[in-house]
Amino acid sequence: MRRRTIGIAAIAALVAIGGGAGAIGLVGDPATRTAPSATAPRASTTAKVERADLSEIKRLVGSLGYEQPVAVTSGTPGTVTWLPKPGTVLQRDQPAFAIDEQPVRSMHGAVPVWRTIAPGMRGADVRQLNENLSALGYDVAVDSVYGPRTGRAVRQWQHERGLDQTGRLGADSIVFLPGDVRVASVSAKLGGASGGEMLRVTGTGRVVTANVSAADADRLGIGTSVALDILGVGEFEGTVVDTAPREGAAGAEEVVIVVAFDPGESELPPSGGARLEVRGVTKSNVLTVPLAAIVAGSRQDDFAVERREPTGGTHRVAVHVTFVADGRAAVEGDLAEGDTVVVPS
Repeated sequence: MRRRTIGIAAIAALVAIGGGAGAIGLVGDPATRTAPSATAPRASTTAKVERADLSEIKRLVGSLGYEQPVAVTSGTPGTVTWLPKPGTVLQRDQPAFAIDEQPVRSMHGAVPVWRTIAPGMRGADVRQLNENLSALGYDVAVDSVYGPRTGRAVRQWQHERGLDQTGRLGADSIVFLPGDVRVASVSAKLGGASGGEMLRVTGTGRVVTANVSAADADRLGIGTSVALDILGVGEFEGTVVDTAPREGAAGAEEVVIVVAFDPGESELPPSGGARLEVRGVTKSNVLTVPLAAIVAGSRQDDFAVERREPTGGTHRVAVHVTFVADGRAAVEGDLAEGDTVVVPS
């Protein structure tokens, strides 16, 4: 029966590069195992056995940017006479583009403009219109009904913007967007025919994206907390808000994770590099030693540490390694907190 909860190969690889004494031949034929030469002892230091919480940490490299762009379309025929520049932030009631010199203004809402909104109508698009009019300071009922108060507000809004006071609003004058947005790119051409895709926009919030393996994605579900280091700016706390599979360079499946964060008053560049740190499994109140202190035991499936005795000599103590994280190993065996172990250099 396997007593250990971590693989021999994982420890062996780490021990081999940092070298615990006796690590040679840790995996393979026991006969190939050799002891350190008595005539050429390894240099070493010592460390204390500590009782602590040990957390698995995954470090990733990502990119600072904005959310995935979405298309803004128009079904109004005419000639494109004005377009915003990429990077422009479109707020409520600001022009998103212009057709035949009439600005089409941004309003907030998830339901697109699919009809001309007129008196007597009801629906989610009417509620969105009322919500926007209310946010702009007009006296309307925030409901799904186009009543007399909505009509008065619409005509006043039209008057203040130099439009015919028809009381009707359609795609030739407004476009519903998911809040304040940033223009990522411009698809339409000045002087060209309108219709179809006009712009691509993102939210104004900043995000960090990273490509991870499908295995690592298991620990990075939506809602996972992530520590971020935006290169050249500082450190922030973020949260995974989206994940999407993609095919990697070698055909292997990858997952793109999107981490949102609040930059506060920090000034961020449009793009840049970022480091991500994710805490995984945590083992609480365990005895730990530096991973480099782990050496080969007397049998192939065993590990050990060299404990420094009060007399100045050392004694090899068999240990059961239960967890490895952040350069330390959780161990069980004839050790106590405060014991001194040898750490080969």
